[in-house]
Amino acid sequence: MKIIYLGDMSFYEPICSLYLIKGEKLVMIDAGPSTTFQQVLKALRDKGVKLDYIIVTHPHLDHSGSTPLLLREMDKTKAIIYHTGLKHFLHPEALLASAKEVLGEAFSYMGGIEPIKEDLIIPVKDEEELNFGD
Repeated sequence: MKIIYLGDMSFYEPICSLYLIKGEKLVMIDAGPSTTFQQVLKALRDKGVKLDYIIVTHPHLDHSGSTPLLLREMDKTKAIIYHTGLKHFLHPEALLASAKEVLGEAFSYMGGIEPIKEDLIIPVKDEEELNFGD
């Protein structure tokens, strides 16, 4: 297994660093905010790779905002999401309202998040093991 640094993504200033894990499958840990989507997509295309999975660590916009946009662009990519967070990705209205309230003006750095189609999500539960090959 190999870890690949995809790069720093920026919106006015660097806002996140993204990494890929390459085994038999290619996995990205978090996708960054939606405001960096175009940069993330370009970095993936520049590397000539196609993602198999995006592991979403938690439903904060700076970690997951680009996820639905990447899923739409990358055929056959699936999002792996902890089961208790599914509601935030299927119906993100409450997540968006909360983020706007908490972040205030900083919300513009994160952007929003679109719903993810349920068939593009692999829900995981406690102590599940994921095998992406060596």
